[in-house]
Amino acid sequence: MPTCMRPEPWKRLVETQNFPLWHHISVAPFDSDLELAVIDGNGVYAFAWPCRRILGGWCDAKSRWRIGVKPTHWREWTGSSSTMH
Repeated sequence: MPTCMRPEPWKRLVETQNFPLWHHISVAPFDSDLELAVIDGNGVYAFAWPCRRILGGWCDAKSRWRIGVKPTHWREWTGSSSTMH
């Protein structure tokens, strides 16, 4: 199975005022719907659907399919798309 079956998984966010809401990936909880992000010098890119931490990686929260992603940050999933750029 491919690492990610869904097209265009990332959305670019306008997050300059909301960086404090993101937590480092090393403290991500298990058994919670999370929004994952890569935060770098080019901006914030977040997964467009909820994910869950599992042993050894990450999965799509709904399908439970493992996804190949190396996020840097997380926050609770709200389902909001109001921050999309």
